[in-house]
Amino acid sequence: MGIFSKLPFFGDEAVAKGTRQVMMTSYNGFKNREPGMPENWYLKMALGMRFRNWSETQLEGFVMDCIDINDLIEKIISQERDRII
Repeated sequence: MGIFSKLPFFGDEAVAKGTRQVMMTSYNGFKNREPGMPENWYLKMALGMRFRNWSETQLEGFVMDCIDINDLIEKIISQERDRII
């Protein structure tokens, strides 16, 4: 379960802002350290830092329909808000 599952609804926006910051930091770190990799690889690596206990298959499945980091962040926030992850 994600962070939203542990918080009351009034804290959702603060957590969403934190999610954006953490994901962007992780994503940009991988882009700087490993230039030239496919976008999907950066998304998967950044997601893996957020959900460290997810398998490779889970990470790949989650990022499969994401075009860029903004898509991935919105998907995370949406699914955490809906208590899916």
